[in-house]
Amino acid sequence: MFLILGVIWLALAERWSRAIVADEVVVMVRQLAKSKTIELRHVANRYDRRLAMLKAVPRIVAELGDVRSMLIDPASSSQAYSNTDRLLATLAQNVPVDRILIYDRDGEVLLSNDMNDRDHLLGRMIPQGPAFDAALLGGNGVHYSFGSLTGVAGVFFSAPIRYGDMVLGVAMAKVNVDTLNREIVDRDLILVDSYGVVVMASNPDFRLTAFPGGEVERMAPALRERIYRQQSFKPLIFQPVADGLPDNVVTVQGNPIPYLYLPGPAPTDNKLQIHMLLPLPQLTHLDERRGVVFWPMLSAGLLALTLGLLLLIYLVRTRLLNKQIAQANRELRRQADTDFLTGVANRRKFERRLANELVRARRYDQNLTVAMIDIDFFKRVNDVHGHQAGDAALIYLADTVTLAIRETDLFGRLGGEEFGLLLPQTDASAALLLLERLRATIAAGSFVYDAATIALTVSIGYAGADPHESAEALLGRADEALYAAKQGGRNRVCAANDKVDDAC
Repeated sequence: MFLILGVIWLALAERWSRAIVADEVVVMVRQLAKSKTIELRHVANRYDRRLAMLKAVPRIVAELGDVRSMLIDPASSSQAYSNTDRLLATLAQNVPVDRILIYDRDGEVLLSNDMNDRDHLLGRMIPQGPAFDAALLGGNGVHYSFGSLTGVAGVFFSAPIRYGDMVLGVAMAKVNVDTLNREIVDRDLILVDSYGVVVMASNPDFRLTAFPGGEVERMAPALRERIYRQQSFKPLIFQPVADGLPDNVVTVQGNPIPYLYLPGPAPTDNKLQIHMLLPLPQLTHLDERRGVVFWPMLSAGLLALTLGLLLLIYLVRTRLLNKQIAQANRELRRQADTDFLTGVANRRKFERRLANELVRARRYDQNLTVAMIDIDFFKRVNDVHGHQAGDAALIYLADTVTLAIRETDLFGRLGGEEFGLLLPQTDASAALLLLERLRATIAAGSFVYDAATIALTVSIGYAGADPHESAEALLGRADEALYAAKQGGRNRVCAANDKVDDAC
């Protein structure tokens, strides 16, 4: 009898140990998938907004009158060349692009932001790719490709330079893969282009592979060689893992380590889609985990099994609770200094940092400028498009400004649609250049909510700190300058002590 019960218990313990471990893994994978899906959505939205900003660069260049003049009459446009050259240099310094170029219709580089470098492309006839072709047809292009001369891979953004209905040339901005890769490195993400090729990935083994369902194999070999510098692509094959795990737990290309696969949102007109492949190396040790559960069951008997299960449940729940408490504490610390909607600094953090920067500026005799930024006619956005559109507009403004400022600067939401920008070691003239660029970028940008394009402008007031001025007084002077900008017609930048009738 003891032997029979022992055999029965052996089978039950082995079966139950497998079931317990499988349930733990399923719960863990589902919880991980839920949190990572939210993270992936936020990363994809932020990436789309950044790509939208990069798409605006060639459009801004293409709309300049000096650029048209240069293409219409190259022999008599020295001033146009000079003006355009300064603009390209300024854009390249303040927007994360590696090259900005202007081509004529034949593909000759007429002007570039790096014309003073040894390896500049000025005057070169460059074989072009899909982005150039799309612009010649009157559209805006976004395509991944290798540079024809440099051999450096990147994403090309193009826009046609028009004169009436005629396309005079092409404005092009290129962002190298290494520049864009900073967004996804260490995030277990992959970026797939419109042909189904993995063009960027945190895991280098996945780069330039064929994503399932892509069209790259149906492309002409010459076009594949032209875009990717190769004609054959190793397929990225997903195989579901057995043992009752969710279908999105897969192995990739025979790699024994399982991955959690999460598809990203459908691609926008940027034609690039983000996916997540999160390695789960802990799933390769399931046999060891089953042994940990099985042997105590077998040796301790039914009573020990019951106590062991209760203890295991208690420990698992306690561990999860401790993690949740620790995560909640971290989140509370973060929220104490962060605006819940936009993710930028809140008023408390902004004022604390301002006080510290004032002390530093006095001690080291440094410049310090504070700006107040307010969305024009924000109430109209809420009334016409709804409060959710207003919230999205605040987030759009916060992301746009955050991308344009330095790490040492601080952007914070002070209340409602009013924001503050702290610029250490910045005098009034440098501050004016930055603030005018921010104002122009927002006015020229396209904020889209629920398929509707909403025009946004901002009014900005700024003030430089006096040696013995308090933080309250400095903010007050910046606020008065903001009021002057509002009274002067909005969509403008005013310095402290500017009068309304001076139009800032």
